[in-house]
Amino acid sequence: MRDFDDQVNILEAKSTSSNAANFERSMRISDEYISKIVNGQSGTSDEKAFVGSAEVGERILNDYTKARLRRISNHINYRLMPLMIRLGYPLADCTFEFMIEEKQEVTAAGEPVNRLQKKKLNLSLSPGLQPVAASALDAWLLRYFEGTTQGVDRSMWETTFKRLLRALSDTGMNFDVTYQYADLARTLRQDAAVFAAFKNNDEQRALAKLLVDADGKPVDWATFRKAARPLTEKYNREWLFTEYSQAQASAQMAVKWEGFQEAKDLYPNLRYDAVMDEFTRDDHAALDGTVLPIDDPFWNRNYPPNGWGCRCSVSQTDKPATSKPDFKPDAGFRFNPGKDRKLFDDKTYKDVDEATALNIRANAETLLNDYLNEQR
Repeated sequence: MRDFDDQVNILEAKSTSSNAANFERSMRISDEYISKIVNGQSGTSDEKAFVGSAEVGERILNDYTKARLRRISNHINYRLMPLMIRLGYPLADCTFEFMIEEKQEVTAAGEPVNRLQKKKLNLSLSPGLQPVAASALDAWLLRYFEGTTQGVDRSMWETTFKRLLRALSDTGMNFDVTYQYADLARTLRQDAAVFAAFKNNDEQRALAKLLVDADGKPVDWATFRKAARPLTEKYNREWLFTEYSQAQASAQMAVKWEGFQEAKDLYPNLRYDAVMDEFTRDDHAALDGTVLPIDDPFWNRNYPPNGWGCRCSVSQTDKPATSKPDFKPDAGFRFNPGKDRKLFDDKTYKDVDEATALNIRANAETLLNDYLNEQR
């Protein structure tokens, strides 16, 4: 490779018999360097004398491939999807993810599964966003009214927890030890369990105020149900939908943070990327293009998502840092989901005294262990 104005003198070789050998040697050196640039190694493109060398090369290639798939997924989810939604496509509840499988699935009749059809189903259905049944909400309110609920209600805890668990799986996370970020996934699962427990406690505190009338006298079931139904629908339908989206965004950005750490020796800075359309908040748009070192304290409190429904993202770069903006994220979002390894801020639904908080966390631990044991 040469600059446009460079002059090159081609000298005649003294021995014409060596021309082919020189060309072949130059070609092999070029191929080797190109292979390293593209795949991080040359063990999967060249013949190797040792099996171990090929295995190491394959692992490096797999890491490079996964990084590329993450980059493509993030581009589709954070760039392409918002654009298509804005243009009218019904994709508001959809998330794109690659399906990586080593073995081809077959039906009971031995026929191969149509992978394209399965991908279409993944993009068109949103099983994690189905509303909670009205009968389930009535049953919950009746349990609370009759005083049969002790501590965190298991059924309503599970309703929230399973929805958040779905958000994690929809980002491509799994909890098997073979998953590259299994430790992160399990930590976020634990945070989802704790969040669901604190949320149910918060709802119970709100429901307690509806058990008596303005004079402090107990109300009957019909009166309580009428007053409590809008509240429980807000907690377990409206807010649950928003929390699913928040958990999904936090999980995606947490995985990206892990990838940033792996490559920060090559790309030491992060660039804030706002979507930049008519729906983008002004203070988020002002952050677009901000470049700061990955270890800068700025990312401790301003790493996306920075508010409910925030569509901002961050990308890795080796471009020079810019000036640090004056920005304050919305309350409840002043944390880094990747660095802090959590889906929600510590203050969300957690305005309780220390003794109560410890009890709720213990409840969450028990409920999570019971749930995982039942899944085995």
